[in-house]
Amino acid sequence: TAARPALDALPERRWHCALPSPPTVWQSDGVRLVVGTQSGEVVAIDQEGNTAWTAHGDTSITALTQVGRDTIAGTASGEVLRFDAQGQLCWRQRCAFRPERTFWPWWFLATPMIASIAAGRDPRSGQEIVAVGTGSTSVNFLDGETGTAQADRISEYGLPDQILARLDPQQERLFFF
Repeated sequence: TAARPALDALPERRWHCALPSPPTVWQSDGVRLVVGTQSGEVVAIDQEGNTAWTAHGDTSITALTQVGRDTIAGTASGEVLRFDAQGQLCWRQRCAFRPERTFWPWWFLATPMIASIAAGRDPRSGQEIVAVGTGSTSVNFLDGETGTAQADRISEYGLPDQILARLDPQQERLFFF
């Protein structure tokens, strides 16, 4: 009979990093871990567990994505912020809250909270596009370089809390799901 591993054995801790408040979301690109906190901090942590940089949003961080070495964060107040690899603010955009959504009230939140973020580069135009799902069941499309709002679409399927960016190389098109 083969020996079974001890159930009470804990994995070895590689590092520990104290956060300013409880984590709400996190994202890793394999090089660093970025954590959003309840009190609105965005903290980038390197592979050794050291804080590379800390930046601040206006409220709790509710969504994160990484684009290259940059980080895009969404907040509970509906703000989207882009930080460069050193944690410097590149741009900030407040997404519109759409209160006119009165049917199926369980599918939307009475808040502009950012529920998800995805980004990609359109191969035809070369433009980087950021898709942002909000609590009012809309998807805001922002210019990735400037943060300028490009479009605002109501989601027919409720809260857009999972958005993915996918490039179709055969059609040379960027899709958001």
